Amino acid sequence: MAKSALKIIALKIVGFIIFLILLGIANIVVPNISGNAGMEIISFMNSNLFFFFVIMVVDLINELFWSFYFPFNILAPITGSLLSILIITLIYKLVLLIPYSDGILMMPFALLYILVPVIVLIAGYILILIRGGRPKHVCDEEKKICLRERWEMKKRKLEKKMRSKKGKKVEWEDIGDEFKLVLYNLGKGINELFEGKKRK
Repeated sequence: MAKSALKIIALKIVGFIIFLILLGIANIVVPNISGNAGMEIISFMNSNLFFFFVIMVVDLINELFWSFYFPFNILAPITGSLLSILIITLIYKLVLLIPYSDGILMMPFALLYILVPVIVLIAGYILILIRGGRPKHVCDEEKKICLRERWEMKKRKLEKKMRSKKGKKVEWEDIGDEFKLVLYNLGKGINELFEGKKRK
């Protein structure tokens, strides 16, 4: 759990640093190659830099809560709802850059501010129940193990079938089974190659 939390923190911080670097480059490049629209977007990004930082922090806290076991993940749906409000606010601010959009879009966004956080909150607690209070990465790992075991079982059945039919007349269904086995071994080899590179 500690390793997962450290990984989340590192990824979020690196992501925000990359965002700042790209924004800095845009501040240098855009004024020389773009018109008023480009400058408005850059000005918007610069003036809302602290707001982007707040979104990053809330997203980080939300991800950390989701990486914990029950009951420590009980606050995850709440932070998820808060994050949804911040994202809606960001979208609303972006929409306001469009001329004459203020009065037209006020009502739909007012509705979104109510509906989306409630949906996120309810869905979050349902997700905790479905996962049995376990973190997302644990459930994902269990799914991978289950899928691997299922494929191994199918592989053993196919190999047994191939051995039992040795020396017999080859039929189309036998060719299909052999083809499945070849595909399985190929896919497994590629998967192991990628996993080996990730570990390095």
